[in-house]
Amino acid sequence: MLVSPPSMKKAIATTDAPSAVGPYSQGIASGNLLFCSGQIPINPASGKIEATDVEGQAKQVLALTQASAGQSKKATALVEEALGAARELKLPRLLSTALLTSAEVRLAGGDARGALADAQAAQKMFASGAQLESEWRAWLVSARSLLLEGDSSTAYDYATRAESSRAALQARWGDDNYRGYVRRPDIQGHLQQLRQLLETKTIVPRTRGD
Repeated sequence: MLVSPPSMKKAIATTDAPSAVGPYSQGIASGNLLFCSGQIPINPASGKIEATDVEGQAKQVLALTQASAGQSKKATALVEEALGAARELKLPRLLSTALLTSAEVRLAGGDARGALADAQAAQKMFASGAQLESEWRAWLVSARSLLLEGDSSTAYDYATRAESSRAALQARWGDDNYRGYVRRPDIQGHLQQLRQLLETKTIVPRTRGD
């Protein structure tokens, strides 16, 4: 049995797949091999199993695994299939979470425009269903997409909306429940992204005569 030297091994950590539990990592890259941890069909956007059928769950598992491995094209193809299935089932909650997952996969692949469209569609559905936990992250993905496109002003505006939804979630859940929520590694990563976005506000210097 060949064992790779420690220097050749790299732990995989990404917010595009469910966070690792306990001392485990999402995967280990060793040379040209990738060893993935077991995946279940948890939506990283909601932390829940959203698919209602075996086929939908299988596609989501594969998409999350491929997103973790950096195979964005294959992951995008799978989430598009999941979106199609969600539309056929006509289940708003399933469709909204599929849209947010699609947005995150597209953003990871550099498709800022596609990510923005899916995130905005998801946000509207989350807002109508009073799903604050998912809504604030939809605003965050929208803000990150806009920043990738170079629109820092609107990105900041969307980041403030994400912060408003996050604060409303904290008030709804109470401090004790919220403290448990923010201990999740994926949520810590999202909060760090939000803080960075809120620091991007550009102050335009005033000139004489303004």
